[in-house]
Amino acid sequence: MIPTIEQIRKLCTESSFERGIEYFRGGSVRDLEQFGNRITSVVEGTSDYEVTIRMDKEDIEASCTCPYDWGGYCKHIVATLLALSGNYKKIKKDKEEKERRIETVLNNLSVDELKGFLTAEFEKNSSLRDHFTIYFSGKGSKIRSLHDYKKEISLLYRETTGRHGFIEYGIEVDFSYICDLADRYIKTGNLLEAATIYQALSEVIA
Repeated sequence: MIPTIEQIRKLCTESSFERGIEYFRGGSVRDLEQFGNRITSVVEGTSDYEVTIRMDKEDIEASCTCPYDWGGYCKHIVATLLALSGNYKKIKKDKEEKERRIETVLNNLSVDELKGFLTAEFEKNSSLRDHFTIYFSGKGSKIRSLHDYKKEISLLYRETTGRHGFIEYGIEVDFSYICDLADRYIKTGNLLEAATIYQALSEVIA
């Protein structure tokens, strides 16, 4: 869903809404793009803050790296939603063009070329390697254990912690990837695997 101005107003305080309008009109929202149902932007303020929005037909979920915690969405999210609402046709067109380019590249790749690329990326990025392994578990390989999922979720915590080893104020751990994986298993009828994921989430978070 693309929110209307009135819907955006209901998602935040009056102060955040007014400041969000100022940020939007002042051109503070940049790098606004969409891939799938995930929308990201950078909003210039006291610092540069990263906004992530996930949308489906009925709901909006949003997070920001700013320290705001006083009810409703922050001004940076509001500014991003306003920019999205006002420029959605262009954003959608850019999204479709990017997806077409990616599809064209994938269709022209050989299996060996794709394997070579992934292998090289896995060597540089252990997080990507772990995400790939878990996402494609069950496709001809054994189902992941509770321990495996807890390890993956703990990895999300480690990726979010600052240099002092703890999560900084206002920063949230993004569990959307792992929740999407559970939803994928539910849709394919693998309820046991989805339950294992949610058990791992509850045990790690607790």
